[in-house]
Amino acid sequence: MFGSILSIGAVLGAFTSGKIAETLGRKGAMRMSSVICTAGWLAIYFSQGAILLDIGRFLTGYGISLFSYVVPVFIAEIAPKNLRGGLATLNQLFIIGTIISWRTLSLIGNGNL
Repeated sequence: MFGSILSIGAVLGAFTSGKIAETLGRKGAMRMSSVICTAGWLAIYFSQGAILLDIGRFLTGYGISLFSYVVPVFIAEIAPKNLRGGLATLNQLFIIGTIISWRTLSLIGNGNL
């Protein structure tokens, strides 16, 4: 359950991300996603049992799913026409978890590197 709850949050986030971005705007949706991800990580950090861990993973999955939709759309809207494709590609390449180990990523995230 703990391993898959993040994916469940991501699926629900995918269903609602378009409507949220349309309602709040791109920047508003990114702000909302930041708050949701932060709440998820805080829930995981302060958890004393499985319920809060599951809630944290769900919220994190939901927030990341929202980011995954909004950021490429935002880049495409603000980038000049001649840079649009390159910047959208860089967004995908800068998902650094795909090119470095999870241990290094963890150190970067904690500010220990």
